[in-house]
Amino acid sequence: RNIATITIAADAATRQRVDYLQGMLLAKWEKSKSGHASWAEQIRAALLVNGGEAEDDDDSSVSVGPSIFDYFIHGLALPWKLLFSLVPPPDYCGGWVCFFCSLVMIGLVTMIIGDMASLLGCV
Repeated sequence: RNIATITIAADAATRQRVDYLQGMLLAKWEKSKSGHASWAEQIRAALLVNGGEAEDDDDSSVSVGPSIFDYFIHGLALPWKLLFSLVPPPDYCGGWVCFFCSLVMIGLVTMIIGDMASLLGCV
């Protein structure tokens, strides 16, 4: 049985390039992690009434929960909130992914509203 040990040594220029790329990837990874966190928060806020924030009354220090009207409006808007929460935050690719996904979503909403209008005989 033969055993061989191979040692690969890099020169200084190659090591410097690899260290630079590793630093760049680490920085982009940190930005990506913050993007994932903000995307998760965006979806969580879409699911909660008033984005999960309680309204503060000006004349008292007690926070007031959502009203019946808030729940009603949330129920009406929930499908749209969930649809648009799928748009990624602008942390990815300098905001270009967010821009193009937003354009697709606007086109989708335009298509849905147009189909609904034609079903009702408005167009």
